[in-house]
Amino acid sequence: MPSQPVTTVVTRESRILLSQAKAGFTLSRTVESPARARLCPAGTVLSDDLIRRLGTRGIKRIWVVGDPFPEAASEPWTRTLELLRERFSRVQQEPYLMALQRSVETALAKQQR
Repeated sequence: MPSQPVTTVVTRESRILLSQAKAGFTLSRTVESPARARLCPAGTVLSDDLIRRLGTRGIKRIWVVGDPFPEAASEPWTRTLELLRERFSRVQQEPYLMALQRSVETALAKQQR
């Protein structure tokens, strides 16, 4: 018997804050409550009411299909670093804030790889 070809579909997904979600976004993963109860299956299209209800259940982050903010990804890496350094320029004497800046720069560098 001939074997059936296996088709794998890779869909880009993004983890976003619930506060960034908009009606029309599609969940790429099942949403579970902090107590592990299933709230919404993958493939659910979000509405304003559903987003509000998820928030009242303690949901902070969700996985959605695609890149919901493509304009953010279009900004060049060097410009992103320049803006970050500009925003931290007033707190150069604060060691904790400078450590935070380095952490953000490291996280951004990992995203570029």
